Amino acid sequence: MPSARMSRRGLLSLAAASSGSALLSACAGDDSGGTVVPFYTTESDPKSLAFYRSVIKKFERGHPGVTVKLTLYSDENQLQYLQTAMQTGTDIGVFAPPAANILDWAVKGYLLPLTGMIEDIGEDDFLPGTRIVHRGEDHAMPFQAPVSLVPAQRSPPV
Repeated sequence: MPSARMSRRGLLSLAAASSGSALLSACAGDDSGGTVVPFYTTESDPKSLAFYRSVIKKFERGHPGVTVKLTLYSDENQLQYLQTAMQTGTDIGVFAPPAANILDWAVKGYLLPLTGMIEDIGEDDFLPGTRIVHRGEDHAMPFQAPVSLVPAQRSPPV
């Protein structure tokens, strides 16, 4: 599995290259007739932001008329922000949701499938149990290596 060693940055670069048409078809046009792709992240460290800006610039060069709008939000308000946006129909474009909510949001139809991107990468490059599939469509995948899964644990009785 060569791409199992792929860094988060490498995978995001691949995602930007391979899923452009899905992003473009899902995002709204702006007043100038161009397309705006919202990109939300809680990653605010300087190296991550520099990387995102670099990938965004490359993506925009390859997709004339498309603007990617990078928006930072905090871990503390992420869930509230995303749930409100989905309930009001706000286009949140590209984002990394809390894993515990993905299946519920897929069932409700809030998420676009990532199946095409999974196929481009190759299903065999993902460890078992690291993708979230609903009705045959992928709605989540790991985006960094090494992949770690954290189980939910009940609080012990007090």
